[in-house]
Amino acid sequence: MDKKSCPLCNGTETSFWRTLTYGSKLLICSLCDLHFVSPYPSLDQEFYDQNYYRSWGMINNVLPEHVKILKEKNMRKHVKHVAKFISKGDVLEVGCAMGSFLKVALEEGFNVTGIDLSLQACEIAKKENPDARVVQGTLGTVRFEPESFDVIFMSDLIEHIPDPSLFWEEICKLLKNNGIICMVTPDPRHWSCMLMGNSWLHFKEEHLVFFPKYTVNWVCQKFGLNFIEFSHIVKYTDLAYFSAQTKQFGPESLALGISMLSRILPQKMEEILFPMPLGEARYILRKIVYSKEI
Repeated sequence: MDKKSCPLCNGTETSFWRTLTYGSKLLICSLCDLHFVSPYPSLDQEFYDQNYYRSWGMINNVLPEHVKILKEKNMRKHVKHVAKFISKGDVLEVGCAMGSFLKVALEEGFNVTGIDLSLQACEIAKKENPDARVVQGTLGTVRFEPESFDVIFMSDLIEHIPDPSLFWEEICKLLKNNGIICMVTPDPRHWSCMLMGNSWLHFKEEHLVFFPKYTVNWVCQKFGLNFIEFSHIVKYTDLAYFSAQTKQFGPESLALGISMLSRILPQKMEEILFPMPLGEARYILRKIVYSKEI
């Protein structure tokens, strides 16, 4: 599908930024600053099953313990941050993968629901979190009651959405008044993108749209949200996980270097966690409550 008009605001004035390694062009909307690829690659649901999670080091539906630890450590930071704004209530994670966020949020006392496109990921999330509600599908195929969640969390999700305008409509309908959205997503204005160019870690085929700060401000004005907070974050990773990621997604030169380093290090050293700036931003948005006229 060749999308030359903006998939968020439908603006037709776009500028060419770069051609990505897999052939699509990266365009920038002149109105809302959304960065989006054109044409969209052809991806189906099977893309997000076994082969996709190979980059997590998963073998026979089993996630390595060191990957569970780093995923939960990263998600614990977000849950603690969310609790500064809302400390209890009903939480929906869109794109829950294998349930790391769900597990930590449950431990902090939230009521949690997770939804993910991948049937494989949902089965693992259910097994790991029997007290959580986990459903397979999308917000377009699964029905939730309007205004039923105090918090909507999404990490590494929005960049996969082909129709971001419809997506924002859907999540705003599900959010209670004064509820918050916590979103973690790659920022194409981050220095790491400028430094690495086409080799930026987030230029993957499945990443269709990118939301810099200006674009999120535009979303807030369009969909009745208050822009509360923006910050660039670091993620905890380890050499073994980072090696698996670069082997699948590139860049090839980095993958080769990490692979060579992995060969000479003992396994315990490969699994030591360290913080790394990967070009991601965290946004906190709050749903505006409009007073009724008397």
